[in-house]
Amino acid sequence: MSDHGALLVIREARGDDLDPLHALIESAYRGPESLTGWTSEGDRIDGQRLTRDQLAAVLADPSVTMLVAEIGGAVVGCASVSVTAGGAEFGKFAVRPALQNAGTGKALLAACEALLAARGGGVMTMTVIEGRTELAAFYARRGYTPTGETLPLASVHGVPGWTVGRDLVLEVLAKPIAPAV
Repeated sequence: MSDHGALLVIREARGDDLDPLHALIESAYRGPESLTGWTSEGDRIDGQRLTRDQLAAVLADPSVTMLVAEIGGAVVGCASVSVTAGGAEFGKFAVRPALQNAGTGKALLAACEALLAARGGGVMTMTVIEGRTELAAFYARRGYTPTGETLPLASVHGVPGWTVGRDLVLEVLAKPIAPAV
C-alpha cells in the first residue's frame, strides 16, 4: 500500500500476522515496554488491551481492513478501518513504543484515510480516552475534531474490572474524508 522512505511498508494484514499484531498491540498499551512510549494506558487500565481471540475476529471480519506497517519484514505498527454507515471508524492503532515519534503513526493514519477516500469517502471517526491530551492533540494536528459525543469505556472494552478504580470515558473525534478523484 505504501512505501515510506523505502524503509516503512504498509500493507493489508494477513492471517499469519495474528501473533505479531497481538504482541505489538499489547506492547504499545500495556506492560513494561509500553511505558517507554507515549501511548501506554497502564496507569488507567489493567488487563489485556485486546485478547488474541478478539483480534482474530477483527482480522476475519469482512467489514474491517487491518493495515500493517513493517520495517525490514518486522511488524512495527497497525491500524484498522471499520466500515460504518457514514464512512469508517479508525481503531486498533498501535506503533512499537521504541519507534513512536518517527512518522509510522502518521503514515498509518494517512493510509487509513486514503483507504476510506478510495471507498468513496465519508466521515472517519475514532475514540480517545478522555484526558489523553497528548493523543487528542496528535489527532487534532491531523484535522480530527471532537464531536461532543462520549461513550463509557466499558461499552466498548467489554471486560469488567480492567479499568483502574474509575469509570473512563471515550471522546469521539471525527474528520470528513473526501472521495478519491
